[in-house]
Amino acid sequence: MKHLFNIDILYSMNKKISISAVGLVHQDHLSKYFRKIFVNNGNIINSSYTTNYNNFLLNADILFPKHVNLDFLDSKFNYQQNVFINSTLPQIPFHVIVNKQNKKLIHDPNIIKINTSCSDNCGIIYKHLSLLEGKNAIINRFSSLVEPAPISSTPLFSMELEAYFHKHESDVMNSTIKLIKNINKDNNYEISLLK
Repeated sequence: MKHLFNIDILYSMNKKISISAVGLVHQDHLSKYFRKIFVNNGNIINSSYTTNYNNFLLNADILFPKHVNLDFLDSKFNYQQNVFINSTLPQIPFHVIVNKQNKKLIHDPNIIKINTSCSDNCGIIYKHLSLLEGKNAIINRFSSLVEPAPISSTPLFSMELEAYFHKHESDVMNSTIKLIKNINKDNNYEISLLK
């Protein structure tokens, strides 16, 4: 007889931690860091890693047994000596932010997704982010790309952006969508409600 493991039981026996790390790409820094997570009985629930060849960005949600001391996860940067200081894991050569409470800023959100493309011009990202944050939206993710145009000398810009709104603020979200349409009136764009 097969037994299904209840994920709620797993979460009740452990604490969930979120980390974000940024640093310079190096041959073995990440493997040493993840070894410490493994040795301390950490279970990676989800993670993402991206690099632009020189720098990296890492995000991960990790389950640890409740009794584990998590001081090894982050390093304290000493700006005077330009070295990382940590007694249990010396020389973490990148900066880590640890969210030990793992609280969501918005529960059961409305999510909008914006795709836009146009000739590149100054301030496109700024206009979108400042409008959304000014309306108390939480930016979940965005990515942008500028590439050469096939015919024109002006490069082409494209952006994908996702933001959360509180469910009870649907009026604010709808008015924000109208303002986003106004920003993009001369662009190719698509706005969709994901939830």
